[in-house]
This record gives sequence, C-alpha cells and structure tokens, in this order.
Amino acid sequence: MVTTLVFAFAHFSIEPFLEGDAAAITTELLNIPSYVIPAFLLTFTYDNFGFSGSYIAHSLNNIFAVIYAIVQK
Repeated sequence: MVTTLVFAFAHFSIEPFLEGDAAAITTELLNIPSYVIPAFLLTFTYDNFGFSGSYIAHSLNNIFAVIYAIVQK
C-alpha cells in the first residue's frame, strides 16, 4: 500500500492547489483513481515479476499514452 501511494502521489500535481485553480483542482482530484489503479497494478507486477516486469509494464503504459496523445491531435 505504501508503494502504491508513493507512486500515485508522485504523479499527482500539487500546482493547482498552490495556484488556487478550482477547475484544475477538481480535475486533479478526479484523476486520483487513474493514479492509484495503475500504481496498484505496477506494484502487483513488481511483486510477481520483479523489477524488469514492472519496468516493461510501466514503459508500455507510457508508450501507449504518448501514442494516444498523438493520435488525438
């Protein structure tokens, strides 16, 4: 659980809270599950397949996110 929370909060943006941007704060709070769920899955992957399995899963996730962002434009 600790690793999952550390990973999730490492991807959490604190800037909207510092700037007082209510819309961005709402968006960031709604994104919490999108940080916690992958964090849990990557922690599970690490526990069962080691660092290399977790690294590959995280890399593939990031590659798909970049491709998705490019295709959306």
